[in-house]
Amino acid sequence: MKKTLKITSIRLIQLVLLLVTGFIYTADVCSAQEAIEALSPWLHINDKLVKDGFFLSKLFLPIVDMVYKIRLNKDNYNELPIVISYWKNGGGGISVNFEVHFKHDKPGILHAIFAALSQKDTGGNLVTHEVNVNWFELLNTEREWILKLSCEVKDFYRLKRIVRELDMNMRGISPKSPFENGYRVNYVVEFELERPETLPQVTEFFADEEQNINILSFLTPKFVAEGQDLSKFIFEIEIPEDNPAKMFRNVKMPLSKREKEEYYLNFIRDSLSIITGCRLSCVKITKGTIVDRTLQKMIEDITWRGEKEELMGILSVNKNTIRQALEVIARKNLGRARKNKTAPYISHQIDIAKNIDAVFNLFTPEILNYLSGYMQHPAVTILTAIILHDAVEDRDISEGDLREQFGEDVYGIVMLLTKNRGDKEIKYYEKLSSRKDIVALVSQLVKIADKHHNLSTLKGVNDATKLRTFFSCLEAFIPEFIDKIDLTKIEDSGLRLVFNRAIKVIKKKIVESGKELELLDENGRIDGGQFKIYAERENIKSGITIYQNVINRMRDDVETASGSNRDDKKILKPLEKLLEKEVLLEQAI
Repeated sequence: MKKTLKITSIRLIQLVLLLVTGFIYTADVCSAQEAIEALSPWLHINDKLVKDGFFLSKLFLPIVDMVYKIRLNKDNYNELPIVISYWKNGGGGISVNFEVHFKHDKPGILHAIFAALSQKDTGGNLVTHEVNVNWFELLNTEREWILKLSCEVKDFYRLKRIVRELDMNMRGISPKSPFENGYRVNYVVEFELERPETLPQVTEFFADEEQNINILSFLTPKFVAEGQDLSKFIFEIEIPEDNPAKMFRNVKMPLSKREKEEYYLNFIRDSLSIITGCRLSCVKITKGTIVDRTLQKMIEDITWRGEKEELMGILSVNKNTIRQALEVIARKNLGRARKNKTAPYISHQIDIAKNIDAVFNLFTPEILNYLSGYMQHPAVTILTAIILHDAVEDRDISEGDLREQFGEDVYGIVMLLTKNRGDKEIKYYEKLSSRKDIVALVSQLVKIADKHHNLSTLKGVNDATKLRTFFSCLEAFIPEFIDKIDLTKIEDSGLRLVFNRAIKVIKKKIVESGKELELLDENGRIDGGQFKIYAERENIKSGITIYQNVINRMRDDVETASGSNRDDKKILKPLEKLLEKEVLLEQAI
């Protein structure tokens, strides 16, 4: 008979008290596992429970996090709470999630954080030999900034060193005053990084006393190429206005203010190229903010296909409206990562805006001319609504402010796309498909583009999200929304063709995604095991046959359409080829 270990309530209370006391009064940080190992002789806990069961360690992790945060506040470490959670991974290392809370008013503060994850190599350069940073994001709240990091470290010894370094580095920052308004110039720095371990060297360059450059914010790094360790970083920095003049104060050759600024930016560009190891052409510096750069890039991406000079003119003249929408979501979401942790949150809105024309071909002169009979500047209205399509639902803006700042058309589109809290998806899609006016039609196209992009970015999200996203398409999105779109009710032939194309593309995308996620086999049959997991998790009572019938109808529609005429092959052309062109264009720009 297998022998089991019993721990009395008295022993459990003793262990909790010792752990709490130890974490409050020790200056060092250790894991719950290490604490248990240290206390095991006193508590007479056998080695098997400590080494294999890991039961108590998991039980006390929430206590560890809470008490460690209390200790940091108690010691007044720069008023910098560090929230940590960690667990053993399969390879014997430690996966760590950090939340570093701080006031973002000191140049060099981000470098102090990244430097804690690094150590100096033999050449004196900061490198992240011991830490693999998986992703990070920077959130701006009304009271503070929160830097979130997900890392992998080899063992608890290195974890303790990182936490000590975080404490020491944040306390050791020289108390520089933040730059006064009007005495700084904002720039956006873009660069590609093949070796993430060089990131601390980048932040060290900005934090140098002579440079006095402050990193204000950044976008979560975006993986540029599939299967490659190549990520695109975008930092927003602020530079004191007199920095270029100081750099050339000993140069006798007369230089204008503009020339000094140009030489100074070239110096930054050259330095980053050397530090990162990327080509000089891959380092870009533009004046303005990340919002400015995002807006400029979005307009370029939308207008580069075909003859879009008129559209570019309209968007350029009315870009303040679109910029205002970007600022609304940027206030809380600029540094956030998407669920897949491989792209910035804001990339979702931007990609939908690009794809609604690239995939569905909505912004033709004929269609825009037709829509202008129902709304002013339809391209501006649609792009603004796309950027704000989740804003009310995510509480980035109130309904009243949305209507007041962006007008009735944007308000109408966004509110149709907003799912009320507590509503089931079936009710939401019934609301979206029931109306047939122009505002409703535009909302429906935006929703299809939204779903298309969500299906395209499932790689890297957790299994529960993958299952929910895919099977909800079969449960509500297709039968309650797509199948209820009546093309014969759409008056304009151009808009009718856009809807026809959008419906075929989204059906094909759902089937392709199911195969990529291994939820469908090559013949389109649903994996019974995966469906069972989804049904139990979501408390679904319907059988698999109903879902399979939806898949079969979609496959029949796609195959019938692809064989009907040659033009439909263009309609069903995969999005990936269009995205390849966009990547080439980005590199060229």
